[in-house]
Amino acid sequence: MITRLNNAIGTPYDAVDYHCYSFIEDMIPEAPRLSEVHEMTARSDMVRYVGLFSKCDVVVDGCIVTMGDSHVGIYHSGYVYHNSKQDGVIAQPLRTIKMLYSQLAYYQVKPHHKS
Repeated sequence: MITRLNNAIGTPYDAVDYHCYSFIEDMIPEAPRLSEVHEMTARSDMVRYVGLFSKCDVVVDGCIVTMGDSHVGIYHSGYVYHNSKQDGVIAQPLRTIKMLYSQLAYYQVKPHHKS
């Protein structure tokens, strides 16, 4: 996974075709599709989307990180990889993410979920 994440760095953000949710789907093929829960707003999507995952008490490599109420990324080796509107796909240290976002939560794909 780390090679795929690193290779994605610099991929441009696209609000329709390659946003933070589609980045998750691209990097974690077994992740549920946002289309399964898509609503009108990112906030509504987030609430329904994370319900398709199992919450983790601690951060682990490959887990999905929710940042605030509408942004998601992937944690690996001390970094959160996410698709930023300003910079495209970037990797930032978890400590930086904790300073930028007041609410973080960690999730893993539910073992029984099939895409």
